[in-house]
Amino acid sequence: MTSPLLLPLVGILYMAGCSHGLDNGVALTPPMGWLSWERFLCNIDCNKDPQNCISEQLYKTMADIMATQGYRDAGYQFVNVDDCWMADERDFDGHLRPNATRFPNGIKALAAYIHDKGLKFGIYQDSGLKTCAGYPGALCHYVNDARTYADWGVDMVKLDGCNLNPRLMDILYPAYTQSLNRTGRPIVFSCSWPAYQVDLGMKPNYRAIAHSCNLWRYYDDISDSWDSVLSILDYYASVQDTLIRASGPGRWSDPDMLIIGNYGLSYDQSKAQMALWAIMAAPLFMSVDLRTIRPEFKEILLNRQIIAVNQDPLGKMGRRIVSVNGIEVWARPLTPVTDEGFPSAAIVLFNRRHIGGPVRVTLQLNSIGLTNPHGYKVWDLYDPHATPVVFKPFEDIPSTVNPSGVVMLRAEPVPAPRPPPPPQEPAGTAPGGGGGVAVVVTKGGPEGGVKGGAGGAGGITGGEIGIGGGGGPGAMGAGGAGGINVITGNGGLGGGVGAGPGAGGAGVGAGGAAGGGMSVNIGGGAGGVPGAGGAGLVSGISNAIEAATATAAAKADEALAIAAAKGEAGTKGSVVKGA
Repeated sequence: MTSPLLLPLVGILYMAGCSHGLDNGVALTPPMGWLSWERFLCNIDCNKDPQNCISEQLYKTMADIMATQGYRDAGYQFVNVDDCWMADERDFDGHLRPNATRFPNGIKALAAYIHDKGLKFGIYQDSGLKTCAGYPGALCHYVNDARTYADWGVDMVKLDGCNLNPRLMDILYPAYTQSLNRTGRPIVFSCSWPAYQVDLGMKPNYRAIAHSCNLWRYYDDISDSWDSVLSILDYYASVQDTLIRASGPGRWSDPDMLIIGNYGLSYDQSKAQMALWAIMAAPLFMSVDLRTIRPEFKEILLNRQIIAVNQDPLGKMGRRIVSVNGIEVWARPLTPVTDEGFPSAAIVLFNRRHIGGPVRVTLQLNSIGLTNPHGYKVWDLYDPHATPVVFKPFEDIPSTVNPSGVVMLRAEPVPAPRPPPPPQEPAGTAPGGGGGVAVVVTKGGPEGGVKGGAGGAGGITGGEIGIGGGGGPGAMGAGGAGGINVITGNGGLGGGVGAGPGAGGAGVGAGGAAGGGMSVNIGGGAGGVPGAGGAGLVSGISNAIEAATATAAAKADEALAIAAAKGEAGTKGSVVKGA
């Protein structure tokens, strides 16, 4: 525990600038990676157990596997060192240093090695005088240690809370936050702050915690057992409203590591931990020997559909909704969300019973708040061959759930049918009349807008609207020589504004059969008779260019005014917004 003599120091640290929160722009989705602690603990005997001791070789090996066996590509980014990496004492200048025997090349070199694999590097420290294993703690060295980590290229710091009075954490953890902020390096900050206060019977201030930490442990360390997993789930459910309010992009409640692939969980229990950690929007840190993990457990950890639930950009934590006779329903809102505001959801049906056989569970979506009247596409995320089936909110969805197992579903709302587009105005046919042909165009082409042809300088292949101003018959076509180009990225429309036919053709884009008005998904074009090049159209459109249409209409007004001054122009056709 912290001595009362340290209280003046606490005040100094607090006044040094802990009024501002963490501002690093990282961890916008729950961090994912590999962490050594639960599986390898504080094994420092590299003479007797060189393959499993805490050493730079262990972390390099795990980084190699993550980079080459699909973990990195699935989203697992961090390789995190935990306790027992340090030398027994700081150096003469008060700087941290690694154990020279087990980390002979130093931490900076290890971080660089991991970065070269396309991964990120995390490290462990304690907020008190000593770490949990008795190595040098950070107290009295917050600023110096943060600078050291930034210089080493550290991407995440886990700050434990052993050997520190939990009552001081409300001051000291924000002080460490400021030390990290001042380095200028974006470093994910993982706190143990609330976990120690809960152990003491205190009520953590999660608003302050979320203001200072990217993630925070809120309960006991996980151990390699199913009972440990259940105890974490039960505690989470008891405070879920508080944790949900505090959590979101950049700030996550951390139930601790994934122990999938070790010795304490069955296959079904491993699927349950993965599913429920995804529902809780938990950081996903594996603590397993990746060299020896069995294929079926690796498959759970690499399930892309469940990882997508965990990483959903909406950033909303899920909750336990129902718990009856050992059967629980957990759910979490997801993207996509319909225009009417109906979200998607991930749903876990969880059978906590240890005995007996599988249990049949029937779910109606409206019972958990999913009420989109058009229904939901539903499928099983643990079934790689599942095909989405549409269920209305009141329809039964049957499932069979193994003991200590889960069924995990994704439900995406069926969008409301879109109303049909309004009918377009009928095209005019009389020379000089009120409308041209309705034209839709998908991409540019030389027809109806050859280089320097109809529509002035515009209409070249590949996506321009050429708008010509003025002019009677001539080599430049009805658009005349005063044409301008409006870049649209989707065109080949050469619309001429003018009176008479011309060799370049007045009628591509705005005219079709007439040389006057213009549009994207055109509805008008009066004035003049068809020009020779007017037949050149590429039919069908996929993208209406609304902004170009507005610009082109303004230019048509200008061109018509010029032509009218010469006494040669017809009337402008209407501009119709395309679908």
